[in-house]
Amino acid sequence: SQALFSDLVLLTNEDTLLREIETIDITETPDVAGFTSSKALMLSTAMVFKNNQKALIPFIDSLMEVDIAGLCIKTSRFLDTIDDEVIAHANQRQFPIIDVPANMTLGVLSHNMYDYILEKQTKNMLETLDIQKHYSNLVIDGASPQQILDELSDMIQAPVILVNPFMRDIGHSSYFNKSFN
Repeated sequence: SQALFSDLVLLTNEDTLLREIETIDITETPDVAGFTSSKALMLSTAMVFKNNQKALIPFIDSLMEVDIAGLCIKTSRFLDTIDDEVIAHANQRQFPIIDVPANMTLGVLSHNMYDYILEKQTKNMLETLDIQKHYSNLVIDGASPQQILDELSDMIQAPVILVNPFMRDIGHSSYFNKSFN
C-alpha cells in the first residue's frame, strides 16, 4: 500500500495526519461540505481557487465543520503550488493538505484509496470474527468465567472487570488478585 501512495506529498505538518478516513470523495465545487460524508478524504484539482487561493481558507474551515479527513489537491492542474498562508492555516487547524502528482489521475487515486480502505475494513472484520470464534469456543469447551476474563485481559493487555447492571463486581481478571486496589 505504501508504494501505491508514495508519490503523494504532504504539504502540511505530519501531525495533521491524525484524522480517520472512511471514504473518498471528489469535488470541484466550493460548497461540497453540504453534500459529502464525514470522515471522507476530499480529492480535487481546486480549479475554482485558481485565481483566489485565499478562498481555500474558508473552504478548509467548511470541510472541517463536517469532519472531512483531509484535502488532496492535484496542484499541477490549476494551482502549481499552494500559498504559504493556506498551508499555515491548515497546520493551525491540524487539517492535512496533500499534493497529488501530475502523473496520477484523481479517479485512479480515489479507486486505489477506496480499495485500501475496504481491504483494511475487511481485515478488521475478519480479526473480529476470529476473536468471536475464539471466545465462543471457550464457552463451548466449558471454560470458567474466570478463564474467559483472564483470556480477555491477556488479549487486550489490561485488567478486566465484569459488572452487573447495578455496577456490582461479579468477576474480574487475575490481575486484581495481585493488587490491593
